[in-house]
Amino acid sequence: MALGALAYFLGKSAVNNIDSSKGAVGGHGMAVTGWVLGAVAMAIGSAVTLVWLVVVLVAVSQSSAG
Repeated sequence: MALGALAYFLGKSAVNNIDSSKGAVGGHGMAVTGWVLGAVAMAIGSAVTLVWLVVVLVAVSQSSAG
């Protein structure tokens, strides 16, 4: 999840730098790809973390109830 956040922010920064260069710097497609994949990685990481947290809380509540 941390690497997804890093990819998101670095990709967004690269897109902004490329756009402000007015065509002097290439790689716009690659920067957008990094930006999008970073967002996807953060979303998947957040979903997995949430599921893991729910499983742990259910397991703790089951052991303390029994």
